[in-house]
Amino acid sequence: MLETALKAGRIVCPTCRAPDAAGAVSAAPLALGRVEATDAAGRPLHGLLACTRCPAAFPLVDGVAVVLADTGAWIRAQERALLWRDDLPSGLEDWLRRAWAEDQDPNWRRQLLAVYGRPLMAPEDQADSGLPAAVLALADAWLAHHAARRARHPGGWVLDAGCALGVGALDASARAEGVVALDQDFAALRVLARLLRTGEAPVWRWRHGGADHVPATLRLPPGARPERVVVVAGDALAPPLAAGRFDAAEALNLVDNVADPVLLLRQLHALLAPGGRLTVASPFDWSPAATPMDRRLGEVLRAPEGPDPGHALVALLAGRFGTLAPELCMEICDRRELAWVLPRHRRSAHVFVSTVVEARRRG
Repeated sequence: MLETALKAGRIVCPTCRAPDAAGAVSAAPLALGRVEATDAAGRPLHGLLACTRCPAAFPLVDGVAVVLADTGAWIRAQERALLWRDDLPSGLEDWLRRAWAEDQDPNWRRQLLAVYGRPLMAPEDQADSGLPAAVLALADAWLAHHAARRARHPGGWVLDAGCALGVGALDASARAEGVVALDQDFAALRVLARLLRTGEAPVWRWRHGGADHVPATLRLPPGARPERVVVVAGDALAPPLAAGRFDAAEALNLVDNVADPVLLLRQLHALLAPGGRLTVASPFDWSPAATPMDRRLGEVLRAPEGPDPGHALVALLAGRFGTLAPELCMEICDRRELAWVLPRHRRSAHVFVSTVVEARRRG
């Protein structure tokens, strides 16, 4: 699917990507340059992507296309995930990782992979068997809502921005022509790329908290079409994707994890074709490490209805903030509040309430 997306000009150079004289976003497409290795099916695994207009080049690592304006800074930030070996016996790997506390990388990261990978685990591998049934029902209701939403609008090309381990991307692949799974976390993207290549991928599930981890396996869900998914490490605030070429985009619980939520929504809107649908969900669980206070919805940017950030999200998508992102002016199709549950282990789960908004780009 990477080669298909490249030939169609859907993945573009972030160095060249910018508004043109008329204000439309344009960029030069990338092409497959040097291929250093292929997988068992002959698909590119390692190599370089090259801009068709400027000298920029971007690495392909473990089947993940790394396409950012400052690739060097990303590599330095992701160094441990990029270079961490994965050929050690599981018992030795677990022992070695005890050199770090549970809130330090890489232990924090493997907890994250287990939490976000839960929907892709067999029931016997899931770490939450001790949680109340009501909590697990909320977690499953979240997945069911989004699966039903995707089923109502099948086909075309779909963007899953902030895809993590690709639960949404894999679900969308059952019906879409193609899916771009976009994130910046290489540890998650590497697992997703392996899952797409082989049908399964190992992770560590967190059983009781602390250092109590045991091996688990992620597997492709029924109906998933891995050949339709392309994995891209990229910045959702400057996505390396061609404008106006996506029929649907979703950003689930990403708004409160970026430095500029307004810019995020403008970028996602620019990627949609006329009539394309955007789904945004957020618990607005702001962190100063991610979003400055003056950029948070519901803080400085408030809708007339009140300080609820959900009101600000709807007003922004509808183009009701005057000169601030007036191009959005989307048709609001649905708004609701849904519980978003992250089961951590059998004694712990994080429960959020996310505002979920579906909107359509006007023709």
